[in-house]
Amino acid sequence: MAFTEEHKRKLLLNYDQSMSSLSFAKEWHDQVRRAYPKSEYTRRMMYLEFQQRLPELLLMRVDKIGMAASIEARVPFLDHRIVEFAFRLPRKIKLGPNYVPKYILKKAAEGILPNEHIYRKKMGFAAPVNEWMKTDLRQFVEDHLFQSPLLKSHTDLGYVRRLFLEHTTGARNNGQLLWTLLNLTLWEEQFLVGS
Repeated sequence: MAFTEEHKRKLLLNYDQSMSSLSFAKEWHDQVRRAYPKSEYTRRMMYLEFQQRLPELLLMRVDKIGMAASIEARVPFLDHRIVEFAFRLPRKIKLGPNYVPKYILKKAAEGILPNEHIYRKKMGFAAPVNEWMKTDLRQFVEDHLFQSPLLKSHTDLGYVRRLFLEHTTGARNNGQLLWTLLNLTLWEEQFLVGS
């Protein structure tokens, strides 16, 4: 997801159009549209989120983070009655008059929580990896990216080096791309090289 199609064409030595994120997403979208032809677009997207992103990413993170802290985490908004209710609601009620995400939840919290908390700008939980790669992790990232057998055999290392230099000199923020490649090389070392 971090790489655009342009990035992939430059990065991968044997790039094939069938690797396109668009073709992958289109395949899923078409499958859901065939299964639920009368459903509105928002409902189909919710279904895809429940099938893909929720179990593969979000719930996995909750589980790992909870276990790391010896906490048995729960996700009460995934109670089947709430999910079924949310799926039945029309989009205009879910998003409200001005397309506000989590509109119903925010309206329900009014009078219980201060409005400045309910309607504040969304804040992510991201670690400062962009900065780390320019400072504390710079050598670590460089060592792992450019010694990786996987990257050496399947990517244009010149392009990877350009991404790295642009990022570390501050010319361009390629942190997410580099972080993705770093995680791939660490996975490689753990499960392919180390086995």
